[in-house]
Amino acid sequence: MPEEKKKEAESPKGGGMGRLLMLVGVVLVAAIGGLATYLFVLAPMLTDPDAHTEAGAHEEDGHAIPHDAVSVDLTSVAVNVVRDGSGPAALLQFGVTLECNNAETAHLVEAHKARFIDIINKLHDSKSRAELDDTLLIKESIQKQALQKTNELLKKLQEKPDDEIKITAVLHHTFVVQDPV
Repeated sequence: MPEEKKKEAESPKGGGMGRLLMLVGVVLVAAIGGLATYLFVLAPMLTDPDAHTEAGAHEEDGHAIPHDAVSVDLTSVAVNVVRDGSGPAALLQFGVTLECNNAETAHLVEAHKARFIDIINKLHDSKSRAELDDTLLIKESIQKQALQKTNELLKKLQEKPDDEIKITAVLHHTFVVQDPV
């Protein structure tokens, strides 16, 4: 019996309050984590995509997608990558689609397809393996340059200037770098 009284005397008296504060802290952290997950992950996924844009007419990069857009696929091509050293060169295979503002633009692109293919091929040719390591960056760079150059060519091909004849996007549907074995 004297041992039981010693244990009671040694045990701290304020242990209940510390446990209660720890429990409240854990619940508060879990609630904040859940709220943050909902606000930043779930809520954006559950919202109507048309609610944030004008009738769904804008893509993530901010350009308007015409409702009567016509796509023109250019043939997939493979080009050699600039060699590093004396070893065999890697191979870049790519395919591009031109998003035309309307059917008239698509008809003009089809009529002069070889010129558009030449522009796209020149932008992909002579890239080094190091440049191709950051695939997203190089694709975006090529797409921006291709959009500018193809629209410049369209202006030259028009008999009379028309702002509705334009390419609204250049999209890669294939982009693969194959290293030699």
